[in-house]
Amino acid sequence: MNSRKYFEGYGPPYKCAPLTNQTDLYKYGILNNISSSRITYDKCNIEIQSNTSNITSGTYKLTCLEGYQYDSKQETIVTEWDLVCSRAGLGPMTQMFVTIGQGVGALLFPSISDRYGRKPVLTFSLVICTLTSVAAGFVPGYIIYSILRFAFGAVQQGFILTAQVYITELFPKEQRGTVSGFGGLGWSITMVLLSLWGYLMRNTSWRYIHLFLGLFGVPCLFTYWIVDESLRWLIANKRADEAKTLVRKIAKFNKVDFNDILPLIQHNGDIDPRFIHQNPKEEKRENILTIARHKILLKTAFIMAFTWNIGIGIASSAGRIGGLLAPFSTLLHFLPESSGREMPQTVQELKAWKSDKTSTIVR
Repeated sequence: MNSRKYFEGYGPPYKCAPLTNQTDLYKYGILNNISSSRITYDKCNIEIQSNTSNITSGTYKLTCLEGYQYDSKQETIVTEWDLVCSRAGLGPMTQMFVTIGQGVGALLFPSISDRYGRKPVLTFSLVICTLTSVAAGFVPGYIIYSILRFAFGAVQQGFILTAQVYITELFPKEQRGTVSGFGGLGWSITMVLLSLWGYLMRNTSWRYIHLFLGLFGVPCLFTYWIVDESLRWLIANKRADEAKTLVRKIAKFNKVDFNDILPLIQHNGDIDPRFIHQNPKEEKRENILTIARHKILLKTAFIMAFTWNIGIGIASSAGRIGGLLAPFSTLLHFLPESSGREMPQTVQELKAWKSDKTSTIVR
């Protein structure tokens, strides 16, 4: 949904709006004995070349006192709030607020989802994404709009990162790549359709863009009643009763006997933590500093950050150049799984990977 910036933040060609009364120039600070004048309307100022009654001439420059005139019918935040000339930097800053929000969300929401569960974070993020998108269509000014963009960026990362973890915990390792690939395919198709939709609505107010995109999030308001909590998270946090309830639901959906499935995750009547390959004696909670303590995690994080920020940044500046990100894909060669070994996805797997680099990690 960040691609909306190409539609709502578009700045068409512009110039100063014509003066309403050119024969009364003295009210703009110019002498009232001007008999004739030549007025040029530039982008950010009005240039007046005048001849007075004593045949002396003078040149005056005024700011765009009557506002601006845009060579486009498209209504954007630039045209509505006149984000041009001395205010030209405010338009691109809205995307900066989104990016800052994404950074904040990326730092906060993974830890929150680890503590309180995947389902609450997914539900909260999707609801706020929808509400901020719709609310942006009614904002009266730039400041409130920027705040909403920051909030949108934060919860967007809350959804994306939590959803990725949720998928990892939901599917077996053999299917995670396929599922992630379908997610990437869906994103690509959406971008193509969004471009077509943006073209068809090019003469529509940017407010309708927010409202229209917000409608796509309405089904997400029912996420709480549709999505189940991650079974792995329930077991890791020792919520045995909820885990059994979820297993019963899964068994019923797949038409298998619950009593045949339950022993797979139980040991001596209790939920077996080995189901998620976690050492029951190891109660230490990991945090963001864990990345800095492990060389492999640090290198992987750096490569991913570089590919995303630099590659996507360049692609955003030259979005029409296909395959621009292709050179960055060579960085994947340095990832562990590129050498025939699956990349560790937990700290426990990382320790096992380091102890025996020739073995494949099996969960």
